[in-house]
Amino acid sequence: MAESKDETIRKMKDACRRTKLCPFSICSRDYTGQRWTYGLRSRPMQLGAQPRDWIIGSDGPATERYRFGTIQYARKLTEEELRVYEMEEL
Repeated sequence: MAESKDETIRKMKDACRRTKLCPFSICSRDYTGQRWTYGLRSRPMQLGAQPRDWIIGSDGPATERYRFGTIQYARKLTEEELRVYEMEEL
């Protein structure tokens, strides 16, 4: 059974506290700047499955094209990141 979004975020925050390295830095409710949205084609949202620094709470629902939903960043991802993580800019 897949874990809930809240459980995933809790695990990410716990990992951040343990390592002192945070894989993300912005909460959706606090961020008002520009956003880039990307579709998750091959992997669900989890540590190591997407580039670092996504906007927490920005993940969107799955669609027919993006089986694992969407996620937003406060920066444009590089072509290399899109290729390696199998993501697509919307």
